[in-house]
Amino acid sequence: MELEQKIEFCIDCNFSIILDRASEDLEIIRSERKRNMENLESLLKKVSAKIFQSGGIDRPLVTKRRSRMCVGIRASHRSLLPEGVILNVSSSGATYFMEPKEAVDLNNMEVRLSNSEKIEEQAILSLLTSEIVESETEIIYLLDKVLELDLAFARATHAQWINGVCPVLSSDGSDCIQSDRTDYSFSVDIETIQHPLLLEASLKRQPVLVASKSESSFSLEEGNGMMSAEISSGASDFPVPIDIKIGCGTKVVVISGPNTGGKTASMKTLGLASVMLKAGMYLPARNHPRLPWFDLILADIGDSQSLEQSLSTFSGHILRLCKILEVASEKSLVLIDEIGSGTDPSEGVALSSSILQYLKDRINLAVVTTHYADLTRLKEKDTRFENAAMEFSLETLQPTYQILWGTMGESNALSIAKSIGFDEKIITCAQTWVEKLMPEKLQKRKGLLYQSLMEERNRLETQARRAASLHSEIMDLYHEWRSMMRQQILICVRQLLRQKKPNRLYMN
Repeated sequence: MELEQKIEFCIDCNFSIILDRASEDLEIIRSERKRNMENLESLLKKVSAKIFQSGGIDRPLVTKRRSRMCVGIRASHRSLLPEGVILNVSSSGATYFMEPKEAVDLNNMEVRLSNSEKIEEQAILSLLTSEIVESETEIIYLLDKVLELDLAFARATHAQWINGVCPVLSSDGSDCIQSDRTDYSFSVDIETIQHPLLLEASLKRQPVLVASKSESSFSLEEGNGMMSAEISSGASDFPVPIDIKIGCGTKVVVISGPNTGGKTASMKTLGLASVMLKAGMYLPARNHPRLPWFDLILADIGDSQSLEQSLSTFSGHILRLCKILEVASEKSLVLIDEIGSGTDPSEGVALSSSILQYLKDRINLAVVTTHYADLTRLKEKDTRFENAAMEFSLETLQPTYQILWGTMGESNALSIAKSIGFDEKIITCAQTWVEKLMPEKLQKRKGLLYQSLMEERNRLETQARRAASLHSEIMDLYHEWRSMMRQQILICVRQLLRQKKPNRLYMN
């Protein structure tokens, strides 16, 4: 505050000028310069008026050339100013800008006072600068605090924008408490989270609603301490919300399923949620998302081929995996898209299996996507592996973008190709090859099993919704009955009080 007061005393921050009161010398110099300039301008106005009266100029002209005050005069009338100094000539050569002999001393005084003023201003600025340097530690401290506040408000604004909730740090996985409570049975437990970047793009396309105080309702959400305006009836359906639930002790999750089913987007959602947690940001989810702390979030997603570096798709993929294995630690999250792809399937499966076996003992969590069915069988030999599949509707032949945890998915490549519009002959030929590679009974059994599981799942969801509806109706009846009983009791008590008779019921 003291430094701020000094600067405001010396400098007018609105106009960026040094005030006269900054120093006594500056005030004296500016006062002398003002008097000298008044005398100089008065003299030059008189000289210019005489020149005008003599026809030496169209109108009186007093101006400055080469930092000296002078008058304008026609070249043909320059004799009106004997011993005058020519400072400049107009572009046409018809007008001279001359300094009269009488103004030389006053101009010299103006130059000296101007230079003295600049020197004094420089001294004042240097003095203030030295005091700022002495306060460097305090200024940097305050700047850091302002930065913290700015970042906090930015995070809060973003959280309000996406209607986010506060995430909770879970255990690192090694000391998870096995309990009936869901909160402690999962190291990653996120309900209905939406892809943050896709959600932001969707919010940007939505019109901004500005409601008056009477039309808008504000509510304080329990648990996250954030004020939000309820300007819409419900949350956006895009991007599709997903649940991410990874049990304690799980080290590797293998996600399988059809292309365009959402495997990569789901994996990216987990990675972005982990980064947002580390940055202290709220998540676009429900309840209290639980995530462990990852020191590093390492990802191999997308095609990393490079013509400049002579890298094929597989070579770029392997190069990035090699770097990930070098830096990964016991607290790292590893995300690998289409592991082992781009080469011979048998070798790709063997390499992928070895990589996952290597990772399970050296990282906190790895999530990979694949079309290799052999990788989904790793769970049968080691409980630290877990499977997940992207749901695919056999009725609509379209993905639902939901994750089925603990299940194995099918690529459904032929179904997708058929829905896109591939020639029927191509589909039939491909189906023949599938039947040769996979026994018919096994294929049919898998299809029927998957279909029966989906039907059972839908049936259970319907029963759950029915049970919730019945529970709501029962609670409404209970509250209604309770209210009626209270009214009846009050009526009885009032009647007894009017009678003023001792009564056992009255005493009770």
